[in-house]
Amino acid sequence: MLSGSLAATFQREGVAFESATGTFQVHSPTRGTVGMAGEGVAATWTARALERAGFDVLPPTGSGATGVGNLLVEVLPHTGSAQAGVWKTSLNGETLTHSSLYDLVAFLRTMPVMRDA
Repeated sequence: MLSGSLAATFQREGVAFESATGTFQVHSPTRGTVGMAGEGVAATWTARALERAGFDVLPPTGSGATGVGNLLVEVLPHTGSAQAGVWKTSLNGETLTHSSLYDLVAFLRTMPVMRDA
C-alpha cells in the first residue's frame, strides 16, 4: 500500500483509493446542490446518501430555510417506533414527503441536473 501499487491496481475513472485513510472514494458526477436541514444520525446518513448520489449538500441558507436553488431536503425527527422516518423536499413552493431514504434519493434522481442559483 505504501508504494502506491494498491491504489494503482484499483484506479478507475470515478474511483480513488485514499492511502491516508485506507478507503475508496467514489466520485459521482455532480447532479446539483441541495440545502439540507436536520440533526442526528438520520441527517448524517441522509447527507452521505445524497453525496453518493451525486449531490453537493449544504446547510439551508437564510432564516427562511430555503435550499440552494430553492431545493431543500428536511430530515424530520422520528416520532416513535411506528414511524421509521420522514424526509420532506421543498422546491419552488411544492412540498413532498418521502417515507424512506431510498424513495428520497430515487425522487431526486428523476429531477433534471440542478445548478446553483
